[in-house]
Amino acid sequence: MVKWLGEILFFQTGRDLLIQCVEILSISEYELGAKLRADPWDPDRHSIKTEIKAVTYHQIQVGQNGWEAKIIFDV
Repeated sequence: MVKWLGEILFFQTGRDLLIQCVEILSISEYELGAKLRADPWDPDRHSIKTEIKAVTYHQIQVGQNGWEAKIIFDV
């Protein structure tokens, strides 16, 4: 999950795309399939109050009770 979230962060920082919608297609203990919709970054339409610098493993928690997660980002 941390690698997947890092890839999503790359869309924003490396490709100037903002993720607008995520549709989870499949999920299992070791895989996550999803479809993402993104918009190009436009400073006239978008504002970012706090930039996420990295996804961390610090205190990461994933539970199978309805598949919930706790993630901490470096800002």
